[in-house]
Amino acid sequence: MKITIVNGVIIKDNKLLLLKKSSKDYYETPGGKTEEDESIEDCLVRELQEEVGIRAISFVKFLEADRFSFENKEITNHSFLITKFEGEPRLIEKDIFEKLIWIDIKRANELPLAPNVKKIIKKLNEISVHL
Repeated sequence: MKITIVNGVIIKDNKLLLLKKSSKDYYETPGGKTEEDESIEDCLVRELQEEVGIRAISFVKFLEADRFSFENKEITNHSFLITKFEGEPRLIEKDIFEKLIWIDIKRANELPLAPNVKKIIKKLNEISVHL
């Protein structure tokens, strides 16, 4: 099965926002699958609103489209750095997610992470982001 996903990289005080689904053993950034005829940008805005209750105002492409296989799916992943948003991130879909955390970027690799998040952390550490 082929799917396209987007995720939002949200950083505050040099900490990265991560979510943990109740059904998974790893942490991920907020985001999700595109719906039929939905642009990746519209999907990003929708998913951030649905999952963490924020409205993305501005964002930039963070990683080039990444293709990988995971959990029997062929995934094309698009990562965006959220540069401005309204609202305070909080768990909205409590039936899906059990935890929202802010973790120091340098310590994030201590957690079990989704494959795309490992790549995000690697790039954040390479560019030494201080947001």
